[in-house]
Amino acid sequence: MLPRTLSRVASAVRPALRPAAATLARPAIRAQPLRLLSTSLPRFEPSALSTKLGEEIKFETENGDASAEPDFLKDFKADGVWKLVDVPGSDEIVLTRTFGNEKYVPSLLPPSRLSLADQGDHSIRLIFSISDLDAEHDVEPYVDEEAADAGSGGVGDESVSPSEQAFPVETSITITKPSGGALTIDAVAQGWSRPFLALSSWRSPISRFVLLTWLTFLDGLFTINNISFYPDADVALGMTSEDDWKRQGLYMGPAFDNLDEGVQSEFEQYLEERGINSALALFIPDLAEWKEQKEYVSWLKGTKEFLEK
Repeated sequence: MLPRTLSRVASAVRPALRPAAATLARPAIRAQPLRLLSTSLPRFEPSALSTKLGEEIKFETENGDASAEPDFLKDFKADGVWKLVDVPGSDEIVLTRTFGNEKYVPSLLPPSRLSLADQGDHSIRLIFSISDLDAEHDVEPYVDEEAADAGSGGVGDESVSPSEQAFPVETSITITKPSGGALTIDAVAQGWSRPFLALSSWRSPISRFVLLTWLTFLDGLFTINNISFYPDADVALGMTSEDDWKRQGLYMGPAFDNLDEGVQSEFEQYLEERGINSALALFIPDLAEWKEQKEYVSWLKGTKEFLEK
């Protein structure tokens, strides 16, 4: 009997000694059974996805119609200072206004199609995109130094708590005049909500009374990042990819923080006079949030209808 090792070697060698004709007679590739995709792959049923979308729509709309104008927007329009251009399906909102000899003729065209012919001689255009809401911004925490220093033991003392910041919104503000040229200010609008404890005290002939009341202080701020000057207003106002390409090679001005403090203060006052103020900085995040919610619900409904057709 051969050892187990030699027996394995002999078995391995035997097939090689078979006639070549016998080997060639075998088919080189075995036929594989055909798999029909229609029977092999699981069929996707859109009903489950449509149901999930319906649940999401119900959740998002259970507190009211997302497309209905909220009270803060109605009040803003009632002031009559700014015109609002909100095109359904667009991720941008445009605010415009007139100031002095700086005129604006609003257009109902989508923002991407606005041209100087549509706009006329206009002054101030503020535009922002809801697609930037999740972007990170380097904005310093808001500190109200006057409120923080308040509280010396007298009437009206305040105990200041940390402020709650609304999400920042990047804005582009363009100011033009009929005489030509334009300024474009890149700024971040952000609001703060800070609860504070107000202490009031008064005395009577026989005792002293103390009243503690929690109040909420609201404030907003535009943090200016950059100010650019364009001799040609068309370049500043253009909103196409070609216009963006033209602006890329131009000097965009210094960083705002690098300017002299006196110059910074005067620029901030210049914008304040034109309504780029605390109230508008508080309004824009609320408007952006409402717009994003409205477009999201519209996207849910449109997608669901498409799947069910």
